[in-house]
Amino acid sequence: MVETAVVLPVYLLLLFAIVEFGHAQLVNNMLNSACRNAARMGAVEGTTTGQVESSVENRMSPVIAAENLNVFVNDASVFDTALGSAVASFQRRHGLEVDGAVGPKTLEALNVPVAGRIDAIRASLERARWVFEDIQATKDLVLVNVAAAQVALIRDHDLVWTARAQVGRPYRQTPIFKSEIKYLVVNPTWTVPPGILRGDVLPSLKADAVAYLASKQMDLLTADGRVVDPSAVDWSSVSENRFPYIVRQRPGPHNALGMIKFIFPNEHLVYLHDTPSRELFDRATRSFSSGCIRVEDPFELAERIMDDATTWDRASFDEVLESEQTRTIHLRQPLAVYLLYWTATAPDADGPAYFFADVYERDAAVIEGLRSRVEIDIPTLPGGDDGAI
Repeated sequence: MVETAVVLPVYLLLLFAIVEFGHAQLVNNMLNSACRNAARMGAVEGTTTGQVESSVENRMSPVIAAENLNVFVNDASVFDTALGSAVASFQRRHGLEVDGAVGPKTLEALNVPVAGRIDAIRASLERARWVFEDIQATKDLVLVNVAAAQVALIRDHDLVWTARAQVGRPYRQTPIFKSEIKYLVVNPTWTVPPGILRGDVLPSLKADAVAYLASKQMDLLTADGRVVDPSAVDWSSVSENRFPYIVRQRPGPHNALGMIKFIFPNEHLVYLHDTPSRELFDRATRSFSSGCIRVEDPFELAERIMDDATTWDRASFDEVLESEQTRTIHLRQPLAVYLLYWTATAPDADGPAYFFADVYERDAAVIEGLRSRVEIDIPTLPGGDDGAI
């Protein structure tokens, strides 16, 4: 699944998806029958037949039936290979691990009623409306869908590249805002930001600063950049509110930022970057960071952002990497970057809608706002209550 390049198509396609969900209700009974019989045959993991029957019968989402109607029209009594393929397709479109088995998370997603899916579409439509004019006026940009943990590059209003990402944990959420990428840093250092310093690093420093800094290949510095011997610090006198040092990680493959970062100045101190934790890109849900966006193939993004194959191809970046020296590379023109949050997207007119977990639990507030009654106080004009003069 890829991000739609321009907000206008997203808006229209999500509207079409609402209509499609209404038609999907017509075949819900068929899916219920198939899944109840699948439960009897042990195809639904971690649940009893009774649990599945009572859950599926009244609340099973009809999405899978609408998309795969021809798969099990002939025989809705057997959980066979074809139905397993339908389940896998459902999982793929709902940000789940794709295994074709109805495990607990898949069952939970299937149990979301049509109204719940329509609410996700409505919330995404509303969020698209917020940025519609800005993005329509911006032909080149990087777009991050935090809910989907995906990053996309748009050139001249066309999607040219997309990749998986890792985003902030629910308790360290990636913020939603727009900025401009101004430069890249290859072989970056990492200066530990205040929040991570307080919550993660300082307790380890107080426990054993020498061992911790050595294991993380970090340096303890004064405010003006001088290296401090951690064994000479009285750590009992150091606290969150009294920490006169900087903790900085040296460049290298161990670095928390990996081998490259993309800087767009912002008050949140977040950016796009590489990561040594590459195995996490294979997870269906990828909220692992402390707020920054980790990019699966950052050097391909760097090549495309520089848009100068004669100077900055992959060989050029490799040469900088091999030097082991930190290097800052400025873009010829700043590139817009949007960090957005869409739990429903519609990639194209011929395919179904895609849904993603509301990992930050933000949809409910948007839906509540859309359902709220709007009252406007109109002042009484001179000449009477009816405004006549």
